[in-house]
Amino acid sequence: MEITVTNKDRFGVMQTIASALKVPLVTNNFVQSFQLPKQLGFGTMKTYQLHDGLSLVAIHGTLKEDLLINLEQLKYHPLRLIFCRKGKLVHSVKARLIQYQLNASENSLSACSGSVDQFFRFHSHLEQTIYIIEINRSFYLSRIDAGLETIHPHLEKTFRDVTAHYPFLYHGYYSIGASECLNQIHQTTYRGLILRTFLESKVLELLSLVLSQYSDDQKPSSQQLMLRERDEEALLNAKKIVMDRLADPPSIKELAHMIGINELKLKQGYKQLFHTTIYHHIREERLRLAKVLLAEDKWNVGEVAQRVGYTNKSHFSSKFKEKFGMFPKQFQQTLLTREK
Repeated sequence: MEITVTNKDRFGVMQTIASALKVPLVTNNFVQSFQLPKQLGFGTMKTYQLHDGLSLVAIHGTLKEDLLINLEQLKYHPLRLIFCRKGKLVHSVKARLIQYQLNASENSLSACSGSVDQFFRFHSHLEQTIYIIEINRSFYLSRIDAGLETIHPHLEKTFRDVTAHYPFLYHGYYSIGASECLNQIHQTTYRGLILRTFLESKVLELLSLVLSQYSDDQKPSSQQLMLRERDEEALLNAKKIVMDRLADPPSIKELAHMIGINELKLKQGYKQLFHTTIYHHIREERLRLAKVLLAEDKWNVGEVAQRVGYTNKSHFSSKFKEKFGMFPKQFQQTLLTREK
């Protein structure tokens, strides 16, 4: 199904789409919403009109057939941030032959020039959760103008381009921070003024995260630090490798190469995700395993020390006492006494 929307301003888009789908548009204070017709699928589309030229579009549902929205730009040229939490979305710009696909955990930041038409294709038979933030630059610029020189020059130029002379497109994986923010929006039960205030704060948070993300992506890959949604799986794999190789763990350099991220991001991301450093985690897990092995009473203290990766028995004993308040031999003797 294809719908053409003449985008003179941000307020008529929802009405045009709802009319084309032959469903009622519900307007309640600052929210416009409609339900997808049953013949097209199931789900909702909502637009929240916020302060300072900001708005948020939330799309949830599953389509029975592809939906193509052709957006004809005339006077209103917003800066758009699109977050694909679930599903798939294709965004294309007709005149410049630009097309890209957003998959789950990806986002884009875009601005089109002049009266260039845009197309948004929502794929069928996929559960979709997509959020679109629109920024009316002519309104929003008055709020942020004083600080624009502090962001990346490409972004500064794009924000100042209120008459839409220059196109801009950035596409990447969003951060874990952005993922948490989107989850909070998705799960909120707030209503009325509290909801509006909450959404405004989250939209600004998402904007700040994307601006930081863009700056991080301009650095060489070896210097990028922002933890992305896709990095979480790599860090979980790093944790598994560490646990599997407690007696002989890989170096930070080796581990970073094994999971495919740089060393700085590995060290900072590991601490952020697991609330401990790699070194401290290895030490804690070695001592925890040593306590289990000592309790089994199958090996002496020296053998247990070697099994968990300590080459120096005395060093192992001192670390064990530091952790559990007694030396390994005392621990074994205490267990034997209790058993008798």
